[in-house]
Amino acid sequence: MESNYLIISSAALVAITLAIFVFFLPKTVEIHNTRWKSMQNLDMPDNIRNSKRFRIAISLDNIGMFLLAFASLPLAGYFIAVLINAISGYFGLQGTFLFNNPLPLEFIRALKILWFILAAVLVVSVLWLSAGNQISNKLPIIVRAYAEMTLDVSRAIGVKQELLSAARSYLQEGAYHEAILHSVTSLEYELRKKLNLGPNNSFAAVMSKLISSDLAWVIPREINDLVIARNNIAHKMDTVNYGEKEAKEVIESVNRILEQLDILGASTLYK
Repeated sequence: MESNYLIISSAALVAITLAIFVFFLPKTVEIHNTRWKSMQNLDMPDNIRNSKRFRIAISLDNIGMFLLAFASLPLAGYFIAVLINAISGYFGLQGTFLFNNPLPLEFIRALKILWFILAAVLVVSVLWLSAGNQISNKLPIIVRAYAEMTLDVSRAIGVKQELLSAARSYLQEGAYHEAILHSVTSLEYELRKKLNLGPNNSFAAVMSKLISSDLAWVIPREINDLVIARNNIAHKMDTVNYGEKEAKEVIESVNRILEQLDILGASTLYK
């Protein structure tokens, strides 16, 4: 009875660990390639693209999935050995075809330590996957916003308001370029979310949705000024220095546009 239970349980563990490896590895590679391509395509500020924090933010899920996949394969090998030993014991065979001679005690201890480490990696990877959002929430809001735009997901609540709040704080601190960048990013983030525009749509293409909407409250020149200011700061395209007046104007424009979007809804932007 005990042999039957050992065979069934070890066979189930072999199936589970192999299934985890077979599913997660190709899926993780596919997701990693898609996210890497998105990261290259999305028009974002240069300092964010090159930021280690940003790369961490978009790699959290990938790391957990890679750990889960690679830890599951050797664990499957271990459970296969257990299964073979269980079957051998059930049929009354001496030893297994894996090992003709008894293994040294030190080697067995080393194997146990190895399997313990792998099991720990498996548990950590699962916890890592579940804790990804908590880790992301510790990152600067603009990094989180661009990470979400790159991944084409909307995890956090209130990103738009956090960006606007950060923009106002930077304005008070005299960091006018950061104030402009955060405020315009809040508009870009909201437009992408409302219109379901993925990372393959450039920043200019996203903003052009406002200009082409023919809405009475949209001033094309105002939108173009936002685009120019944002690009100058994001990519350091020239030596234009924006001061308090320009930062206030950008924040006010963004606020007005977002308020109108909230009132009228995203459907007003579709032609």
